[in-house]
Amino acid sequence: MLSIRLFGTLSLQQGVTELESLRLGKPAELFCFLLLRRDRPHPREILASMLWGDNTTEVSKKYLRQALWQLQTIVRDGMERLSILMADRESVQVNLANGVWLDVALFENACAQALRVHHSQLTEPQAQALRSAIDLYRGDLLEGWYQ
Repeated sequence: MLSIRLFGTLSLQQGVTELESLRLGKPAELFCFLLLRRDRPHPREILASMLWGDNTTEVSKKYLRQALWQLQTIVRDGMERLSILMADRESVQVNLANGVWLDVALFENACAQALRVHHSQLTEPQAQALRSAIDLYRGDLLEGWYQ
């Protein structure tokens, strides 16, 4: 299982092994952007322009391909070697279905469920989900990042 924490400093852990090679740089920025906006695919051209906009379109797309390759190499889903990224010629999206645990996703889900119910009508399981969500919050989102 791959565990990803975006609250506090970026942390990726596969089983008990911490993945140190994705701490800073454009691949990390790209990965975090995709994780935070995991609900849909993102056009490659927009991603390339967003991260490498000071380059020509051709060069920025090349850098995007390289960053995606780096991410594919670093972040694997256990022994099955399934990718966390779904990419085609036009777009890229993160895939959390393959045994990926993301603190922000769990936090958002718990908050969304709690918002559907008045606080006086929270059931014990809903209250426990909120307490668990609070425990996930270990610092500001991507602490120390200013991108």
